[in-house]
Amino acid sequence: MTYRDKTLSLIILLSLIISCDNREIALEYDLPYEGAKLSLYAVLHTTEKADVQLVRTLPIGVSTNEDERWVKDAAIEITENGNPWVNLYYKADTTFIYTIFTRFEMDSISYDTTETRIQIQHRYVSDEPLFFAPTATYQITVNAPGFPVLQSEPVVYEDITTPVLLDYTPLITNEYDERIIPSIQWNVMCAAYSRKQINLQYRFWSMAHPSINAIGYFQGGSIDVDPVIGVNYPLNHYDVTIGSQLLSGCLDTCFDQTTGQFLPDCAENCYVIADGVKVTILTYSQSLLDYQESVSNNSEYLGGFFPPNPYIAHNVNGGYGIFSLVEVDTLLIQR
Repeated sequence: MTYRDKTLSLIILLSLIISCDNREIALEYDLPYEGAKLSLYAVLHTTEKADVQLVRTLPIGVSTNEDERWVKDAAIEITENGNPWVNLYYKADTTFIYTIFTRFEMDSISYDTTETRIQIQHRYVSDEPLFFAPTATYQITVNAPGFPVLQSEPVVYEDITTPVLLDYTPLITNEYDERIIPSIQWNVMCAAYSRKQINLQYRFWSMAHPSINAIGYFQGGSIDVDPVIGVNYPLNHYDVTIGSQLLSGCLDTCFDQTTGQFLPDCAENCYVIADGVKVTILTYSQSLLDYQESVSNNSEYLGGFFPPNPYIAHNVNGGYGIFSLVEVDTLLIQR
């Protein structure tokens, strides 16, 4: 056996020994961190109030509670064609969530709770609904103490989708007080010059409680729009069902803290029956679709780990996130 053969055999033998050793080896290594940056989620729907989420990046391995991730002292401004347009302000909404079960007895129904927990939503909102002007350019800027300034790329608002209601069967009410459209026919047209997606939703509508915006059981699905030829798409939907909705905060007034029980017949009055169906057609931009798909495809994405992150389709500078405008078309079908 030559010297070269002996050396090769020794290397193979050592490799086999090491491969059979499953002991963990501790390595002292400082993980890279570019410093604290802002991460923005600002998907704004025309005709609706702004609802924006703002968090911060953290080093890998740093223990923190969920509340510390939210940035609550930022100044957020939206400009239109380069001019000041809307300022957003911080708002925290507290929601009490009850886990409710129903007890059926001989001739009555009683309600009780098994768990109560608090959920806090941190967000930046506008005072009034936003109405974007077609072909106008919008940009969002975020200033927060201790962070680099975050600014989005300019975004042009496009009003390009036209839904046409061809025919429908009048609404009926079933034994569960649900509103049902037995059949409905649409034609959706969109003249797009870039990739788009159209999403059709059937929502609860009440004349006395217009703020309730719950999505119904049946959804119209999504339509992918070709950026070259656009879309001219017929839709036929059947048995579109909209259930009754619980009034926000109503159960709080029905729950007797002393007895730990709901007041008789009170909870039943907290549910509202729909007066009709509000059809909402949402048109999503290519930047939003690219962002959502890249986040989904990179589920192990670490927001502040590598500067810059090459895998997520951000459209902001100085931080991370997305700024996108959604076209909203609505139609009301009443009973």
